[in-house]
Amino acid sequence: MGQARIGPDGLSATYWTEIGQRVTKSIDKLAQRQQATAAGRIIPDDEDLVIGEGKGLRLAVMYLDICDFSGWPSGDFSEQASVLTVFNLYMTEMVRIASDYGGDIEKNTGDGLLIYFDPQTGETDEDVCKRALACGLSMLATTHYLVNPVLQASKLPEVHFRIGMDFGPVTIARIGSSKLFNSRVAIGSVANVASKMLAKAGEDEVVVGNEFRNRLPTTWAQHSSLLTMESGFVYVVSQSPYPLYKYTGRWTRLV
Repeated sequence: MGQARIGPDGLSATYWTEIGQRVTKSIDKLAQRQQATAAGRIIPDDEDLVIGEGKGLRLAVMYLDICDFSGWPSGDFSEQASVLTVFNLYMTEMVRIASDYGGDIEKNTGDGLLIYFDPQTGETDEDVCKRALACGLSMLATTHYLVNPVLQASKLPEVHFRIGMDFGPVTIARIGSSKLFNSRVAIGSVANVASKMLAKAGEDEVVVGNEFRNRLPTTWAQHSSLLTMESGFVYVVSQSPYPLYKYTGRWTRLV
């Protein structure tokens, strides 16, 4: 990744300006429409996966979803159009940021995303976890400083979301019928833990698993606090509870 544009240690002026320009373009496009139209999905190329077979990888896994989405008004077509307008602005930019940080969109759940980050050439486990966390922090900053002010001014629902992340071995596989329907799945306790973490996170919060936190440098890991609530998972050998941490670090200098 070019240091001048994007990196794990903060938002560069170049990248922050680029995000702002993208959001502005999205707003301009939405303003030109009388009715919202369906947004496209970015789906990773999976031509190399045979149905019924999987590929084992060591990944950082990120789940995110919108808080209290079920409470958004959507009873009639007008309310549904408003929700879709919000989705077009918010979700499109989240997908773009994930792609910028080298994340693969594994699943779009409507109000959330499953994203995984595999090691790029020469990267260590620490590099992968920093890149995934930097991605999440950029998503939070973009939504707070760029997306929500526009939604608020337009009297549309603001977006508040939560993130769960962990690291470890995951098998990526395709299942189903080659002619009728098939999809990719992420198999492994890492994906399960990251998904369950969302229930432990509040509005605009980030929760990370112990394996993820242990791979962060000390200067990053210090911005985390142990959650007293149990994750519901245990280490197989020791049977000790698997620790979860709330990550409180945020980008503080948006240039």
